[in-house]
Amino acid sequence: MINYVTVRSAVLKPGDKIILGRIILNTITGISPNKTSMMKFFRLATTDSLTSLMNKATITRALAEEIAANLRCRR
Repeated sequence: MINYVTVRSAVLKPGDKIILGRIILNTITGISPNKTSMMKFFRLATTDSLTSLMNKATITRALAEEIAANLRCRR
């Protein structure tokens, strides 16, 4: 939803509210978003909502980063 209206696509303007479930994001130009909102959004994007475990994409990314680090350090 954008500004409490369900949309398929939209051009965002400063001050628009993007609603994803229970999370509301503000589009504010030049100002950092609310840290708590961003942390909730990050958690929703990286974990399974039922189990609270990392989702497949997060596990795959973390594993790839660890493999790359180990190859750089020759471990």
